[in-house]
Amino acid sequence: MVSNLRYIPGRDDVDWSRSTLQQHARRLWDAHRPDRALAEYRLKWFLVPRISPPAAVCRVCLTAWPCRYADWAGDNLPRPAAATASPR
Repeated sequence: MVSNLRYIPGRDDVDWSRSTLQQHARRLWDAHRPDRALAEYRLKWFLVPRISPPAAVCRVCLTAWPCRYADWAGDNLPRPAAATASPR
């Protein structure tokens, strides 16, 4: 018998259908978001002024974003047809 177990962060190995995995991935993706806009920049003063992006943090886990949950969810969400289509 072939095992269809898949690892899910925080849940261990599960035997879920593809649609259930995608629903769980969508819930994780919607919850585990960065705490600020990624396009926000700060001006830091060293010898010369330097613009640097702030480190984004996950709103739920408070770890560097993308956290492992957002990373897993992004890998398991369905891709739009235009993004997966091969070039002609």
